[in-house]
Amino acid sequence: MAGLQTFLLWLCLALALHLRLTVVQVAAVEAPATVTIGGIFSSRNTMEEDAFRFAAKFINKRRDILPDTALTVVTNYTEVFQTFQCMQAACYLAEQGAAIIVGPRSSTAVKTVNNVCSGLHIPHIAPVATDPLLGNQRMYPYLLRMSSPDTEQSRALIALVKHFGWTRMCILTSLNDYGMNGVVEFQSVAASYNWDVVSVQQFQVNSDPSQIDVRLQLQKIKGTGVRVIILNCLAIHGMRVLEQAEKMGLTWRGWAWIVTDGFTGMAEVTAKKPIPHYLQGLVGTRPAPGRGGLYETYLEAWRSSPEYSGYPRDGEGLEQYPGLFADAVFTFAYGLDAMIKNRTEVVPRSLSCRAVPVQTWKPGQAIMDYMKKVDKDGVMKRLRFSPEGKPAFALYDFVNLREDGWRKIGSWSQETLQFPLNSSVAFMSGAETVQDFVTDLRNRSLKVVTILEPPFVMEKDVDEHGIKLVGNDRFYGFCVDLLKRLGDDLGFRYEIYVVEDNTFGMKDPITGRANGVIRDLIEKKADLAAASLTISFQREKDIDFTKPYLDLGLTFIMSREKRDDDLFKFLEPFEIRLWIYIAVATVAVALFLALVNRLSPYDHRGRAARKGQVLPPIASQEPPNPMGVANAVWFSIASLFQQGPETYPHSPSGRITASLWWFVVVIIIATYTAKLAAFLTISRMDHPINSVEALANQVDVAYGTVSNSQPADFFRSSSVKTFQTMAEFIATNDLYLDSSAEGIEKSRKEKFAFIWDSAVLDYVANRAPCDLKTVGRLFGKIGYGFGLQKSSPYTDQLSVNILRLRESGFIDALTEKWYHDGSCEPDENVVEEVQGTIVVGHMLGVFYVIYGGMAVSLVVLMSLPQIFHAQFKKVWRGRKALSTSHPRHDGQPCDARKLGCMHCCVLDPKGANFKCVCVKEQEKDRSPKKEIVLEVMAPNGGTDSGKGATSQ
Repeated sequence: MAGLQTFLLWLCLALALHLRLTVVQVAAVEAPATVTIGGIFSSRNTMEEDAFRFAAKFINKRRDILPDTALTVVTNYTEVFQTFQCMQAACYLAEQGAAIIVGPRSSTAVKTVNNVCSGLHIPHIAPVATDPLLGNQRMYPYLLRMSSPDTEQSRALIALVKHFGWTRMCILTSLNDYGMNGVVEFQSVAASYNWDVVSVQQFQVNSDPSQIDVRLQLQKIKGTGVRVIILNCLAIHGMRVLEQAEKMGLTWRGWAWIVTDGFTGMAEVTAKKPIPHYLQGLVGTRPAPGRGGLYETYLEAWRSSPEYSGYPRDGEGLEQYPGLFADAVFTFAYGLDAMIKNRTEVVPRSLSCRAVPVQTWKPGQAIMDYMKKVDKDGVMKRLRFSPEGKPAFALYDFVNLREDGWRKIGSWSQETLQFPLNSSVAFMSGAETVQDFVTDLRNRSLKVVTILEPPFVMEKDVDEHGIKLVGNDRFYGFCVDLLKRLGDDLGFRYEIYVVEDNTFGMKDPITGRANGVIRDLIEKKADLAAASLTISFQREKDIDFTKPYLDLGLTFIMSREKRDDDLFKFLEPFEIRLWIYIAVATVAVALFLALVNRLSPYDHRGRAARKGQVLPPIASQEPPNPMGVANAVWFSIASLFQQGPETYPHSPSGRITASLWWFVVVIIIATYTAKLAAFLTISRMDHPINSVEALANQVDVAYGTVSNSQPADFFRSSSVKTFQTMAEFIATNDLYLDSSAEGIEKSRKEKFAFIWDSAVLDYVANRAPCDLKTVGRLFGKIGYGFGLQKSSPYTDQLSVNILRLRESGFIDALTEKWYHDGSCEPDENVVEEVQGTIVVGHMLGVFYVIYGGMAVSLVVLMSLPQIFHAQFKKVWRGRKALSTSHPRHDGQPCDARKLGCMHCCVLDPKGANFKCVCVKEQEKDRSPKKEIVLEVMAPNGGTDSGKGATSQ
C-alpha cells in the first residue's frame, strides 16, 4: 500500500512539472506585437504601393487573419534598372528589421534584391517578376512568386498566334532579363510547329524612356515583309517603341502588334485619355485578374478609408498588379499566423549587410515553408503555391486595346483556349484581319546588273530552234534561275543587263572611285546585282548584300599532266638489298633442307642407312621422291609464294627449319602487301604542287588572279605570310588578269595556275575538254550574295527568302543542276590530293612477269628435247629393255606376272647380269598396316627379301 502511494505521489509531481514546462513554452513563443514588412517601388505614391500599404492596414483592422500581431510598413524607392541602388534598398529594409521584402517589379531588379535576401535569410516575394530563371530554387531559395513564369505566358501566346493562323512573325524585346528570357519558350515551341520567326531584335533600355531609339531595329523588321510583331518589354518602354513605329508606318492598317503582361498589366497604358491612336489595336496576354474571396471586402474597405485617393475609381475594378502586391501581404500574414500557431518562435531582428560575420535571420526559412503551404482566399485569386514557389495554376486573358481601354476577347488556361463567338478583334487602324507576310517588292520593277561567268550567268542569242532571243530570255544559269524564283515568290519584275566594263568592281583606295558592278549600284544605275558577287568587308561599305546563297572559297586550277606509269612499280615497296636478302634466304633454306635430308637418319636415305641396307633406285607405281637439292629449292620457292610443293621434309630437323621458313614467309608477304597498298596510295599524292602552300613555295609554275576582284583584294590585305608572298609574286610579275576567262585559257595553254572562286573553277574542271583540274583545299572562305544599293529596303526581304530557299533545298537543286551535269567522267575530275584508288597502270608489270614467264616456259619446253637428245635416247632404250619377257642370267624370261609381282624392272642395266625386282604387297595378321616387300631375284633363281618402309 505504501508503494502505491509513493507511485501516485511521483506521478502527480511529474504531471505538475510537465504543465509548468508547457506554460513556460507557450509563454516563450508568444506572438510578437509588431512585425515590419518592407516594400521596394520604382517611385512614390504608385497604385502598387497604395495597395500594399492598405493591405497591411486591412489585416491589422481585421483580427481574424493575424489576431495578435500588427504589421508595420516601411518602403524604399529605387530605379529598377540600377543594380546597386536595388541592393542598397534591400539592405536598408533589412536594417529596419523587415521580416519580408516585397518587390520590385522587374525581373532583373528582383534577382539583385534576392541575392541580399538569400544572404540574410529574409523571405522575398516578387508580385510581378516572371523570368523563368527565377524558378531555380538553388539560386533563389528565399523567393516566392505571385505571377506565373513566362513559360506559361509563352504557351498562351502560341495559342493566340495559332488561333489567327499566323506562321511568320518577328520578335522585338528589351535587352534585359524580362525581355530576352520571356520569349525563349515561345521560340522553342514555334520551331516545333515549323513557324518562321523571321527576325529577333533587341533594344537597349534606359531609365529615361525618351532616350530609347529603336528605329534601326524597326527598319530591319519592316524590310522582312512580316506584319506580325511580338513586343516583350515593360509598358514605359513599349509606348516609346510604338511611338517611333507610328512614324515609320509600322502601326498602320495591316500590322499586328502582340504585347505581353509587362505591357498589358501596367496602368500607364490607359492612364492618358484619350488613348493615343498608335496604341489602339494592340492585342496581348494579361494574367486573368480574377476575384478572390477577399476582393469585394478589400475593395469596399479601401474606397471607404481615409487613405483613398481616387483609385480604383467607382465602377472600375482593381487592376492585376496592384492586386498582386496586396496578395503578397496577405500571403505573408497567413504564413506568419500558421507559424505562430505551431509554436515556432518569431523574433524580428535588424540585420546589417556590412556585418562580419554575416548576420542571418533564423525564422526566415520557416516562414518560407509556411507561405508555400498557404491555401486561403486572397484579393485577386485563391492563394495557392507549388513546391517551386510559383502559383499553382496559370490563367491568362487575351485583351484588345480600344479607344476606351482594354477589352477581353478570350482566355487561356493550362487546359483550354476560349474565344467567345461574339468577340471581335480590331487590329491596328481598326483592321479586322492581318496577313502575316506582305512584301514591298510586289508589282515593282527592278533593274538588275550582272556579269557573264559560267555557270552563274551565261548568254545565248538563239534558242535550240534557231529563234532569236531578246530581253531576259537571252540569259540563263544558276543566278538567273535563282532570280526568277525570287521574282515569282516576291512578285517583282526585273530587267537584266550586262555591266559595261565586264568587271565585278572594287573601289580604288586612292581615287575613291569604283568600277564594274559595284559602280552601277553605288551610282543607282541598278537596283540589284545578280551574279557570282563575293561578299566582302570592303564592298559592304558601299553596297548592301543579301545573305549568301552559296558558300565557297578560293582554289586554283591547272592543266592536267599525263604521267607514265612504271611497269615495275610493284617492286618499289622493298629496296634492292632486301630483295637480294630474300633470294639468298630462299636458296640457303633449300640447300640446308637438302643437306638435312641426306644426313638425317629419319629421312628417305637415312632410314635405309640406319638398317645397313643399300636402297637402289626403284621404278614402281609410287616411286620414292627424296628431298634432293632440286626438290628442296622447289620447296623453298613454293613456300615463298605460299604454294604447296610435291615433297616435304620428313625429319624433325627438316620440319623445324621448314616451319620457321613458313613463319618468315608469312611476315614477308604480310609486310609487302601492306606496304604495297600504302605505297601506291601515297604515290597518288606525290604531286609537285598539291596545295596553295606548295604553289607559293615554287617558281616553276606561274600563278595569278583577276585584277579589281575579291581574290586580288584578299591577297593584298592578308596578314598570312604565304598569301603575302603570293601577292608580291603576282604584282612583281604582272599576273593580274582582265577576266576569269583569260585565266582559264591561260591555264590550258601554259604552265600557269589560275586562282579564283571554287564554284567557278569546279564548273570549268567538270566540262570538256577535261584538261583542267582544281588543286588543293579551299582557302579564304567566302560567300556569294546578291548586291543592292546601300540601305535598300529590299535587302532583308531578299535575304529572308534566300535563306528559306536554302533550307527548302532549292539551292541544292540548282547546284545539282549546274555542277553535277558535266561532260567529264567522275573519276577524271578529282583533286589530286585525295586520290587513293589503285588503277591497272601501276600493276601492269605484274602481268608482264607472269605472261613473260609462261613464254619462257614454252621456249624451255621446246628446247629440252634438242639439248638432251642423247640422254633421252638412252632413257628410251632403257625403258624398252624393261619388257616383261627380258631374259635373266640363266636365260629365263623376267615375267612379272609369273613371279606374282606388281612390277618388274632391271636393276643394273649397265652390268653384265640382270636382276629382277618385284614389289609385292602383303597383308599380315589382318593388320591395317601394309608392308612393301622387296624381292631380289638372285642369279641362282633364289630370292633375297628385305622389308622396306611401311606405309599407312
